[in-house]
Amino acid sequence: MFGSYVIWANYADGSGKQVGQGDPMYCLREAERLNEGLVSTTPVSDRQTPEMQVVTPGIRLDYGPEGWKDHKFGLPEDRWDRLGGLGFWIFGGGTGYGQAIATALAAAGAQVFLTGRRKSVLADAIDTMRRNDIPISNCHIVPADINDLEALAAAAVQIRQSPGANVHGIVSCAALPQHRTSPWPLAEMPGEHWQTMLSTNVTGQLNAFRAALPLMEDQGQMRMVYFTSEAGWANTEGVGPYNVTKAALNSLVMSLAQENAVRYPDAVVQINVLDPGEARTEMNQASSIRPYAAVPMTLALLSQPTPGPNGRFFHRDGRHLGFAYARAWPASLFDENASASIDLRRPHIFRRILHRVLGHR
Repeated sequence: MFGSYVIWANYADGSGKQVGQGDPMYCLREAERLNEGLVSTTPVSDRQTPEMQVVTPGIRLDYGPEGWKDHKFGLPEDRWDRLGGLGFWIFGGGTGYGQAIATALAAAGAQVFLTGRRKSVLADAIDTMRRNDIPISNCHIVPADINDLEALAAAAVQIRQSPGANVHGIVSCAALPQHRTSPWPLAEMPGEHWQTMLSTNVTGQLNAFRAALPLMEDQGQMRMVYFTSEAGWANTEGVGPYNVTKAALNSLVMSLAQENAVRYPDAVVQINVLDPGEARTEMNQASSIRPYAAVPMTLALLSQPTPGPNGRFFHRDGRHLGFAYARAWPASLFDENASASIDLRRPHIFRRILHRVLGHR
């Protein structure tokens, strides 16, 4: 029942090709999205977008570590160089998206701290970098579980004690899939499974932020990207618990962005969310898409000038998304002058009321 299926696209000229692969539930959702035109198989830069759809043009999904010195994952030279002066703590850095992001950042010359539960997997990630002629002198293995507060505290101490270590931001890719034990999981999922998903997909993400906060405070910068999922906008039956955790993550990050922008008015606060789409990871072995597809948009976010997007949502293919009160970022991520004309500090009515109640101005 849960074997691997494919999505086949038939085009008007009579041709066709495979555009997706995965379990039946994923294929049904993805086929529906393709049919509705929400996701096109045409590169973003080549397709027509709705009048209100904002995109960062020119994003390519086919870059990998091969040839990185030439393509730089699509980043302009000055943005690539900007990453070289920064340091990032990558959660879930041993496999999948996290490994891909850590690899690209190391290639750019950034300091990279790789965290995951399995030290041997983190070591394998660095070996992969070495095989692709990527400098590893600034890469550090910092094993920890985001559900273990003591381990995270020890990891933060290890980073602080590393010679010349600086953390300007984090990328969190750690997540758990849903165990499909019932077609009606919201009614029948075992309580321990529910708690485990919430712990990793929501509470663990907050734990990661809190562990890194003192290190980022030292640098006056919070360049953060959290990986979410389309599930955070969805109500698909059968995967309700996963939908809930990703919607909660979206709300958490949006709230972190606002809270820290107010708390640290003089710091660089750019805390955003990326939907990486589907790719071949430990959670989805059936996909033919490499996790490096999420790298260009992630690097575009981490290398933003200031001020820049904060509390905003993006897709790996370049689309800018909205969520709840957060509107889509209205300009290309490669437009260096866009932020000067965008109102980034418009106070929400609830914030004004809260400050009045608490006695703040």
